[in-house]
Amino acid sequence: MPLGSVCERVVRRAATDTLVVKRTEFSLQGPIVAALDGSHLSFEGLRAALSLGQALGLPVEAVATYDPYLHQALFEGLTGVLSPEASSVFRLSEQEDLHEAIIDKGLGKIYRSHLEKGRQMASEHGVSLEIALLAGKPVEKLRAFVEERKAGLLVMGKTGIHGDPSPDMGSVSENLLRLVSCDVLLCSRLRG
Repeated sequence: MPLGSVCERVVRRAATDTLVVKRTEFSLQGPIVAALDGSHLSFEGLRAALSLGQALGLPVEAVATYDPYLHQALFEGLTGVLSPEASSVFRLSEQEDLHEAIIDKGLGKIYRSHLEKGRQMASEHGVSLEIALLAGKPVEKLRAFVEERKAGLLVMGKTGIHGDPSPDMGSVSENLLRLVSCDVLLCSRLRG
């Protein structure tokens, strides 16, 4: 179901959590999926998902995505434009190995730690939490996960880990709001 322009404007400007109901029939089916990126708002989203899951008797799953392929694409681009001499001075091969060892694999570890923190939060609520770590483009991977799981609700921060404090929406949140078929809860305020 396409998202209307009024809905987009309201969501973009809302200073509070916003539930966007996309389906015409209310259904208590499918898990609640919470998207975690390590931001405060994503963890607030998980708290909301856990509360809703308990109240509605629905399972909650947490998912995190990271893109380990970004640096690979950058290095492939550099390989095509640097001369052999420049590659030697830049030590392209060593730089690429360093990025793979530290950045690419390190990103996976960081996002895994966000999921483990989420699992700990769920445990404190007396809830078991299924987690999934996905590698790839966040919008594509999250959308596929939500659709595959037949989620009834996607909960995420209105802005992500790299978002600024403006009332606007992050690009991943905005794209998922448009693309997923389930209802979406965007968390935009921090609780005490």
